[in-house]
Formats: sequence, C-alpha cells, structure tokens
Amino acid sequence: MEAEVAALRQEILHKDDAMQILKVKTKDYVTKLKGDHTTEMESLRTQLKTEHERMLSSLRQQLEQSVSELAAMSSQLAEKTEELARLQQQLEQSSTGQTQELAAMSSQLAEKTEELARLQQQLVQRDNMLERARLGFSKLTEERRELEDRLKALSQERDSCQVEYLS
Repeated sequence: MEAEVAALRQEILHKDDAMQILKVKTKDYVTKLKGDHTTEMESLRTQLKTEHERMLSSLRQQLEQSVSELAAMSSQLAEKTEELARLQQQLEQSSTGQTQELAAMSSQLAEKTEELARLQQQLVQRDNMLERARLGFSKLTEERRELEDRLKALSQERDSCQVEYLS
C-alpha cells in the first residue's frame, strides 16, 4: 500500500508539475495574446489616426477650395451687381436723355408746325394777292383793249376827218 500511496503521490506530483507547466504556458500564452492584442490595437489606432488625419486633410482641402470658390463667386456677384447698377444708371440717363431729346424734338416740331402754318398763311395771302393781281391784270387788259378799240376808232375817225379835210 505504501507503494501505491508513493505511486499516487508520484502521480499527483507529476500532475502537479504538469499543471504548473500548463499554468506557466497558459500565462505565457495569455501574455502573448495580450501583447499581440496590444500590438494589433496600436497598429489599428495608428491606422485609424493616419486615416483620420488623411480624411481631415482632404476635408480641409475641400473646405478651402469651397471657401475659395465661394469667395470667387462672391466677387463675381459683387462685380455683376456693380455692372447691373452701372447699366441701370446708364439706362436711366439714356432714358432721361432720350426724354429730353424727345422734348426738344417735340418743341422743334411745334416750332416747325407753327412756321409751316405761317408759311401756308403767307402762301394763301400770296395766292390771294396773285388772284387779285390776275383779276387786276385782266381788268387792265380789258381796259387796254377798250382803250385800243377807242384809239382805233379815234384813229379811224381822225383818218376819216383828215380825208374829209384834205378833200
């Protein structure tokens, strides 16, 4: 029985040693897993940080580009607004100028219309005067014919008197 107890003790010691070895191996394995996990976590953190910085840099560039484009658009808008104001002012001035020019032309037209009316009146007066002159000339021509006829008659009477006187 002592031999059995010694064999059992030997077996227990052997199992105890095996358990100690397993504990050490398990502890080493867990330590190794923790180290691998820590290394992997650090690698992932580094990758995540790098990716984050890359994305942040890309977003900054996009933001800067957008701000630059917005500034350019704002500048263009300001230029277009100034141009629109200038064109509107030119249109108003042109409109005012055209209105003044139209008023001047209207005034000139009124003057020319008055002058035309005056000339038409003068023409009517001249036509009337010509008609009176024509009538007067006609009357004078008639009187002249009458006088010529009388002169002829007198001349014939004289000739006849001379013939009688000479005979």
